[in-house]
Amino acid sequence: MLQKILALCLIHFSFSVAGEKDTIPPSRGALPTGVREISIDEAEKLIRERNDIAVIDVRTAPEFFELGHLPRAQMVDYFREDFIAALGTLKLDPAKPCIVYCAIGGRARRVAEKMAKLGYNEIFLPKGSFKAWKDAGKPIVGAAKK
Repeated sequence: MLQKILALCLIHFSFSVAGEKDTIPPSRGALPTGVREISIDEAEKLIRERNDIAVIDVRTAPEFFELGHLPRAQMVDYFREDFIAALGTLKLDPAKPCIVYCAIGGRARRVAEKMAKLGYNEIFLPKGSFKAWKDAGKPIVGAAKK
């Protein structure tokens, strides 16, 4: 019986991960030191004016390629079992600033918390993440043509 329940949970999790919508709502509470929430306009200005800022998209590959992404974004899927190792392949400098975003903010906040523990000093979270960026009419790169 327990195996059936676990199998159903795994199937449910697999389907929720595969969907386009972020199934993890933004968490509440204080952000760690070095993590700051910013407006969509502030995020756009940082991307436009600061060449030293990394832009990290933690959505899935279908979200990244089909829906598009922010300019200069690098993707690392939050749901990967080896997420921290995959983050390391981006060769980010912990002393340099980065913008982390997802679909609505939940995954990005969790990633920012992990990155702060790993020693990243300056992490920006755009309020509302990709959905807010898109709703504001900001530029999106690489969206699949339908």
